[in-house]
Amino acid sequence: MFRTVPSRLITLSALLASTGASIAAPSAEGLKFFESKVRPILVESCQECHSEKKHKGDLRLDNLPYILHGGEKGPAIVPHKPDASLLIKAVSYVDHELEMPPDGKLPDDKIAVLKQWISMGAPWPENEVAAAKPPRKPGEFSAEDRAWWAFQPVKDPKVPAVKHEGNVIDAFIEAKRKEAGLKASPEASPEELIRRVSFDLTGLPPSTAEVQQFVRDCANGSDKASLAYEALVDRLLASPRFGERMAQHWLDLVRYAESEGYRLDAYRPNVWPYRDYVIEAFNQDKPYNQFVREQIAGDEIAPGDPKADVATGFLRHTVYEYNQRDAEGQWKTIMNEVTDVTADVFMGVSVQCAQCHDHKFDPILQKDYYRLQSFLGNITWAEDKKYATEAEQAEHAKLMQVWLDATKEPRAVIDGILEPRIQKAMISAMEKFPEEVVAMWRKPREQRTPYEEQVVQLAWRQADYERERFKTDKIKDPEATQLREAQAKLAEFDHLKPKPLLTTYSVSETGPKGRDPIFKTRREGEVATKPGFLSILDPKDAVIPAAKADAKTSGRRTVLADWLTKTDNPLTTRVIVNRLWSWHFGRGIAGTPSDFGRLGEAPTHPELLDWMTTQFIKGGWKMKPVHKMIVMSSMYRQSAMLNDKTAMTTDPENRLFWRFPPRRLDAEQARDAVLAASGELDLTMGGAGAEAAKPRRSIYTRKIRNTQDEFLQSLDAPPGFSSLPTRDATTTATQSLLMINGDWPLERARGMAARLVSEKPANDQALVNQAYALAFGRQPSKDESKDAVSFLNAQRSRLKKEMPPPPVEAPAIADAKKFFGAPAPTKTVKTLMMQPGSKNEKLRVNTTNAIEGDDFAVEAVVNLSSLYPNASVRTIASRWDNAKSTPGWALGVTCEKSAHKPNNLIVQLVGEDFQGSLAYEVVASGLRIPVNKPYYVGATLHSEPAEGQKFGGTITFYARDLSDPAAPMQTVTVPHQICGGYVSAERALYIGGREKDKGSVWHGAISRVALRKGALDAGKLMTWIGMNDPTCLVDINADQASEQLKTSWKWETSAPAATPKGNTDPNREAIADLCHVLLNANEFFYLQ
Repeated sequence: MFRTVPSRLITLSALLASTGASIAAPSAEGLKFFESKVRPILVESCQECHSEKKHKGDLRLDNLPYILHGGEKGPAIVPHKPDASLLIKAVSYVDHELEMPPDGKLPDDKIAVLKQWISMGAPWPENEVAAAKPPRKPGEFSAEDRAWWAFQPVKDPKVPAVKHEGNVIDAFIEAKRKEAGLKASPEASPEELIRRVSFDLTGLPPSTAEVQQFVRDCANGSDKASLAYEALVDRLLASPRFGERMAQHWLDLVRYAESEGYRLDAYRPNVWPYRDYVIEAFNQDKPYNQFVREQIAGDEIAPGDPKADVATGFLRHTVYEYNQRDAEGQWKTIMNEVTDVTADVFMGVSVQCAQCHDHKFDPILQKDYYRLQSFLGNITWAEDKKYATEAEQAEHAKLMQVWLDATKEPRAVIDGILEPRIQKAMISAMEKFPEEVVAMWRKPREQRTPYEEQVVQLAWRQADYERERFKTDKIKDPEATQLREAQAKLAEFDHLKPKPLLTTYSVSETGPKGRDPIFKTRREGEVATKPGFLSILDPKDAVIPAAKADAKTSGRRTVLADWLTKTDNPLTTRVIVNRLWSWHFGRGIAGTPSDFGRLGEAPTHPELLDWMTTQFIKGGWKMKPVHKMIVMSSMYRQSAMLNDKTAMTTDPENRLFWRFPPRRLDAEQARDAVLAASGELDLTMGGAGAEAAKPRRSIYTRKIRNTQDEFLQSLDAPPGFSSLPTRDATTTATQSLLMINGDWPLERARGMAARLVSEKPANDQALVNQAYALAFGRQPSKDESKDAVSFLNAQRSRLKKEMPPPPVEAPAIADAKKFFGAPAPTKTVKTLMMQPGSKNEKLRVNTTNAIEGDDFAVEAVVNLSSLYPNASVRTIASRWDNAKSTPGWALGVTCEKSAHKPNNLIVQLVGEDFQGSLAYEVVASGLRIPVNKPYYVGATLHSEPAEGQKFGGTITFYARDLSDPAAPMQTVTVPHQICGGYVSAERALYIGGREKDKGSVWHGAISRVALRKGALDAGKLMTWIGMNDPTCLVDINADQASEQLKTSWKWETSAPAATPKGNTDPNREAIADLCHVLLNANEFFYLQ
């Protein structure tokens, strides 16, 4: 008869064997000697620095197994051999580099005691020894390690023989419930079920018509209800919205974002095809093994396929600091991050802790970390691959050649002027790197090692940025004139030039020769390693096929991809099946989807996980069948209601699934649901990310790491700095304040109200029914309906009493003489009239073909009617959305309570500081612009630092009182710290306000505004020669309004909906208030 040996004793036996020690059970005499003589020495002289709370040098001296394991220098003792023991060497002070305790040598009699104890075999109480959990020896695995569940082969377990409803999943679930004495909850109502599965599979609520049809189908008996539900599931799985929803989960995992991160956080304009690739993969039900292989090695597996190239963007979603001079340090950080994410996402193991030493808890060796990194160690960030097929590239090249042939002459002039300057700036940028990097750069390309080439390519990105940010405004005549003329000539051929092909955001390699990482160990120093897998699964080095003669890559990534997708790999398939489960229930069968190690949670239903994994493999690694199997189970269809209070005591965390776990909608689901309710949701698929103000699905909203959309961020949308397997669902005051007071939720409530009104409900009862259907996917109860109708009536009555009479709305265009006298100083007959709260609050001007640079001027003639009483600015002109996190500029006049004094002419800037990070600054002129007086104002923005300053620029302000013919032109130049980058082509030019901002609008007349290249010529102020001036970029004057408003100009307002007479509509606002209440309800935000 065999007995089971506790794993801790197996570990101890292995440990003792590895020291070559022969340990017998301690005698009573030995234990007495230890307790009376040895333990006091260890406690008094050693354990302050070497025990459980503190173990310097990784050495513990508070239990025998830890002493035998030792620290950085090896085992502390060798039983029976005191002279061979490091402990005796240290306390004897025979080596000046190893003297312990450090504050003084032990007395000789105590050293003798320690020697005698070691000679006796180092007796120690057996109960303490058995309780110890020493770390494994370097490079070794214990029996417990080898038995860890995640490393065992996937099995095909028998289905439990229990009575159950539903499919096989329910058999496994019911068996566990039965053991715990728990019962399943009843099935959810049809309304709950269709809402739940629609959000789960598509991320969107079902339409009112879909709910009504499903409820009717379910009313015809259980058999037809079951068929109706399966048909619903099949329809949702076939919907293109399915891919969008599943891709959101995947993008969280791969830390997808559309910006660089760090302080500058520059936009990545070519990363979005990866997002579209993922959506398409899920919609097509691409086999997961193919999906994995393409993301690891798509360029090697399918060379020339642009989508396969795009897939490798997985390896590039790391953050990047554009001005980091420590190129070697940054590349090491990048490579470590890529290694970590690859293991997290595909293997479900946390390898980060093995960068510097063997993993403390999991059987992952330090060398395993670098064996894995060796597969990826040759990658570079490709900038020469185009997101186009070979045929598309050939056609583009053909068209491009036509343009090149036609523009030889002007391009030669331009290149002759610009290229020497740009090249000088690029060389200067490279010479700022550390000497080691500069030396790598100066080597011929063919003489660089793969590592050196990687570092040089990373550093060269900063040099290449010099071309992008090079400014031509500092070039002096005659070259400045020659350049302008050549650029004008070049522009004549714009119609011949094809649009540039998008550069694929992907990886390549330095060449066919691989790079083997070198890592440092505490005992062996530097160690080079070859590609390999986790040693506990496969300790041998990976076999890398010899590269072909024309190979551009090493082929190593293909080997890694093949290993990850082997059928007998116990990690990859288990990990993805567990993830799919977690996407439906908020937690996986194993509760930590990216950590299958000891610091994670073991699976609650391991047999179910293996059974589903087996079915997944048998099904060709396709994911849609797994989704269907999950949502078709009776367990998934349970009610979320708490019907059994005893179950909460037995299983408070619902790990045995006795009910459906209620979950809050995630950020994207919530935003999309709000837009769906308001009828504004734009379901256009694919393409570049849209600004959050646009009603595209949230997955298509531009994702900027440091400046997330306020709504999405408040509901825990991740910024994309690291891989995120599951999201938090926090509850904060910020969320409530945003939903109740935020502009975006209020506007969506008004949009929902407009939708309801447009549908012309027969009465308030019908309106309330439709509002509930849009918000909750169900009809209201009698009490809910009664309360909602009462609320509407009360709100209408209150609003009618509280709403002020509508303002006397001034015309958008007025006679200029009334405000500026005659003859008009702007040489115009009419003037624009800006009135807050009216239809003509601010004017949007299309200037797509004429945008200012960092050096430009703006001038205007204005008549200000009032100041803001609060901290807002009356804006004359701007190209900014009022967010301090986005580039922009605005010219305006301060308010009554401004810290810069009232009536102050100012420019607000958001641009780059000397470190390249976005910064905000108010540049105040000190020139006062009074109300009810015609004034000329101007500002010249110059990006050169003021005298005595190293960084920043200057603004020269101009102001003149036009009501006094003798008034002088006031001029002042003010320095600032913004170095440039405050002009964004993504922002529109506004007159009298700012993009997306409801405040900061002008009140009064603006007769004319002009934007010019470069500085204002003091001799040409107020000349108003318009577009005949070659420096004039745009000239806005009221005389052009009737024509320009048809094409390029547009009045905008933030005022709420009004009646035909101009009053704010109390009925519409009351309905909006009801919608606002519904959109804030728990039922709207939670899946039941």
